[in-house]
Amino acid sequence: MKAAAAIRWLGLLSLLAGTASAEGIGYVDLARVLDRAPQVAASRARLEAEFEQRNRELQEDELSLAALREELDGGDPLLGEGGQDQPSKLRRVETLERSLRRRRDALSRDLDQRRQTELNRIDNLIGEAITELARERDLDLVLTDQIVYYSPRVDLTDAVVERLIRQGEVAGAQQP
Repeated sequence: MKAAAAIRWLGLLSLLAGTASAEGIGYVDLARVLDRAPQVAASRARLEAEFEQRNRELQEDELSLAALREELDGGDPLLGEGGQDQPSKLRRVETLERSLRRRRDALSRDLDQRRQTELNRIDNLIGEAITELARERDLDLVLTDQIVYYSPRVDLTDAVVERLIRQGEVAGAQQP
C-alpha cells in the first residue's frame, strides 16, 4: 500500500517537474500549524471546560470507592468488627465499580466524539486558510506532510498560522 502511494507521488512530482515552476508549488507543515494555531488551544480549553465537571465527579467517586475498599479491608470478620456489614459493603463496592466503569466508558466515548468534531472543524479552518493563500499567491499545488524535501521558499506554514491567528482575533472580537 505504501509503495503504491510512493509511486503515485513520484509520478505526480515528475509530471510537475516538467510542467510547473517552483513558484507554483507550496508546502505546509500541518504539525507546526496545529502546534501554533490559536484555534487549537481554544478548542482544547473548550473541551477541558466542557468535561471538567464530569471528570471531577468521577474522581470523587473513585476516592469514595477507595475509602470503601479500605474500610472493607480493615474490618476483621473473625472478631465481629464490621462482620455483619461485610456483605452489604461488598455489594456497594461492586455496584460502585460497575457504575464507575460505565461512566468512565461513557465519558471516554463522549470526549472522543467531541475531539473528533473539534478536529474536523479545525481541519476545515486550516484547509480554508491554505486554499485562500494558494489562490492569493497563484499557486498550482500545495503539499502537506510526507514530503522528503522542500525549500523554505515554498513553505507556507507561517503564513497559514498568521492567517489563523488573524481569524482567531477577528472571531474573538465578534464574540460577546
